[in-house]
Amino acid sequence: MNPTRTPHSNPHAPYFSLIPTYVLARPGENGAYQVAGDGDENAASVGCYISPIHALIEAEYNALLGRRYDVAHAGSIDPQVFRTADGKGLTANLRLGWPVLDGRILLRENGGLAACSRRMVHRTDASSPPPCFEIDQEALDQLDEIHERAGLFAWREAHRDVTKWSSRRVNEVVTRAVASMTVTVGDISLSEEIALFDPEFEQWHIVPFADLMR
Repeated sequence: MNPTRTPHSNPHAPYFSLIPTYVLARPGENGAYQVAGDGDENAASVGCYISPIHALIEAEYNALLGRRYDVAHAGSIDPQVFRTADGKGLTANLRLGWPVLDGRILLRENGGLAACSRRMVHRTDASSPPPCFEIDQEALDQLDEIHERAGLFAWREAHRDVTKWSSRRVNEVVTRAVASMTVTVGDISLSEEIALFDPEFEQWHIVPFADLMR
């Protein structure tokens, strides 16, 4: 698997350098990149994935809707996209999985896949953004809990293994994952379960999630 690397200038260490993290990006105007995210203009937040397969599934589903994205390393894109609206902090939405209702993955109003996310915000007392941005321990603990409920105790190792697969194997697994999805339109506030995909055994797992969001 070879995620796209996008050019940028960052005087600090690349963001998300401790744990490989991915975003969906596509070429924009004047050589810039558009990065997929959530929220409105005043509270937008980049969507990030620790699972490369989850990112590729999202990209593949978007492609079916005519929205083309590449999967890029979060640390390789312009760090400006992570700035909060006031320019003093950093924010990102860590994608945990997909919300499920009645055994089906929920869709957004625009036809895309809905998401279960954890908003991460990093601020300091300075007037400029912090020099680094990483997945925080609370987010990792939440991911551990979700994967353990699915019986996926070695999920971090599984993510690392995927990056060593051939492009052909990755593409085939992602194609089958998307083909096996069942989706529906519904009220996301009624969802109490989350869907994860296990790339090794090519299985979808649906587990309780509502109590982890309280």
